[in-house]
Amino acid sequence: MRSNWLIAPQRRLGQMGLIVFIILANTIIPFSIDMYTPAVPSLPAYFDTTAQVVNFTLMGFFLFLTIASLIFGPVSDQFGRKPVLVGSLVAYTAGGVLCALAQSIWFLIAARLVQAMGAGALMAVSMALVKDCFVEERREQMIAIIQVLSVVGPVIAPLIGGFLLNFFDWRASFVALAVFGAVCLAFAVLFEESLPESERRAGGIGSTIGGLVAVGRNRAFMTLLLMVALFNVAFSAYLAVGSYIYVDFFGTTPQEYTYFFAVTAAFTALGPYIWLKAKAHVTPRKFTHLMIALGFVSAILLLTIGESSVFAFCGALILFATIQSALRPYTTNILLSQQKGDTGAASSLIGFMISIFGVIGMSVIVMGWPTYIFGIGAVMLICAVLSLALWVYLLRSPKTHIKELER
Repeated sequence: MRSNWLIAPQRRLGQMGLIVFIILANTIIPFSIDMYTPAVPSLPAYFDTTAQVVNFTLMGFFLFLTIASLIFGPVSDQFGRKPVLVGSLVAYTAGGVLCALAQSIWFLIAARLVQAMGAGALMAVSMALVKDCFVEERREQMIAIIQVLSVVGPVIAPLIGGFLLNFFDWRASFVALAVFGAVCLAFAVLFEESLPESERRAGGIGSTIGGLVAVGRNRAFMTLLLMVALFNVAFSAYLAVGSYIYVDFFGTTPQEYTYFFAVTAAFTALGPYIWLKAKAHVTPRKFTHLMIALGFVSAILLLTIGESSVFAFCGALILFATIQSALRPYTTNILLSQQKGDTGAASSLIGFMISIFGVIGMSVIVMGWPTYIFGIGAVMLICAVLSLALWVYLLRSPKTHIKELER
């Protein structure tokens, strides 16, 4: 690997060590959510409780992950990246150990919340490191790698969790996550601070909140972020009900469903590399034109032929999944570039908005559509219309002009 990726050298980690650290840090999130899911059906009987109570270990984790990702990015703008990284990984590792030691379901839920706070803080700061540490021409490649991990992780994590269940009980997944956190903690200790004191926000809690407010007032930033986040609404709707569509509507076996899911995930992982290849020939502006147009095509395909066969449905979803993943590397890079300071706050808002719009997608898809396929298609079409409106506003308003779209 070439040696010109870093803005400033990391004398203890080195370039490759820093890249490995960021990759591991971003792998923690999907693994924390999905690794123990194969053991979830056994937990109600183990703890003598209901499935609804056990579900708080998932819902609570996601909620506190989202909250922490919003809070700790701005905190890192004030106190530096390293203290937040180390603190988040101490909390995450301790949370994993406490989960493994849990003797009651409520203790497990509480330990998961501790783990989630650490994971959320880590998520926000690790994205800020991409801007802090890497030269501009390499950022999109790092973001692409992070994005691929967010897709591949949910596929691999349950497989590892299921493998561990062949030899141990449900606690093994949390032991593994605690070890994972401890390894990342060692990297964090070796990490050299990337945010100089001269570039940090001064003041107390009000200043921390002020970082979020300052970024939120950036009209160009928020318009582009909302446009990108809308694509996650429809994709999250699919993630929420995809298994019901394949198994209940099309009559596939659960094993066959995993094949269709894996194929869609593979194309989602391919999206960032499509952009990396395309950017030598097309500007981000023209590429976005094409992606929005294909978003409309995907929605129309789902609404017209999506119910005709399992392959038609999967094909339309593959097209949309590839589109939304191809958008993310360069738009995230452009979003981070809009802020000269408050990078942690910008990173937090990006993660928070993507997550919140994902929750919206998972919620609206269960609101009584004629079929889930029609619902996904309708949500996709609505989001495409709203994205187009935001895109037109972004391009036509002088207050939202973004020069990086033309490069």
